[in-house]
Amino acid sequence: MYKEREENHNNDKNDYYDELVRFTSACLNLYGLISLSDYKDLLKKVLAPSEDLCNEYMSYFDRHIDHVSGCVLKENILVTSDLAIDESKDIRDHLLSLRMNHFTCNKENFLKFSEKTYIEPRKELEDLVGFLNHVIDLSDSDLDEKVIQLTAMLEALSVNRALMLINADFFNLNRKETKELKRILNAYKPCIRSWMNRGHTNKEMNQLYAGVNKRDLCPCGSGKKYKKCCYR
Repeated sequence: MYKEREENHNNDKNDYYDELVRFTSACLNLYGLISLSDYKDLLKKVLAPSEDLCNEYMSYFDRHIDHVSGCVLKENILVTSDLAIDESKDIRDHLLSLRMNHFTCNKENFLKFSEKTYIEPRKELEDLVGFLNHVIDLSDSDLDEKVIQLTAMLEALSVNRALMLINADFFNLNRKETKELKRILNAYKPCIRSWMNRGHTNKEMNQLYAGVNKRDLCPCGSGKKYKKCCYR
């Protein structure tokens, strides 16, 4: 009986560890970096609604954070290894200066972002996949890879610049196909989650700030007026 209880306790610990690793990876994939205080606040919202459970997770964090792949702890900031190099200091400073709340959702959906290549199912994504299936003959795995590449490209570039690279590097489209792909990409780009929006999409950000007067309190939750906060 004692041995069975001990095994169950160890299994619970493994569950804590696995969920903590997935939660941490999801944070870094969505935000690029996050302060430890914000990390703990999100941990309470997503994984550990009770203080005791949150403390349990944080004790695992303290012991095992060095073993989480792609994660670096710098000056009480968790940062993805892509941004941990000195050359990325300006990007880190910019991300830390953002004032809007972090994007979050329920536990099941949030943990899906622990996969670096995860893309939320959306109608705009279905339209892109349907177009690619129509104009090029690819296996499912090659198609998935192309969608991931295009999504990363759109996060960093304008639609026009992305189209130039697509025609140069991926496949040669005729004028009608290029016009249709441009329409699809213009609809898809605002739905991509971005570090620069703390995980929100541009579409969500536009909805958040729509109709806000400069003298109103900023929707980001800082307590400042909009004109002295995110408006700048």
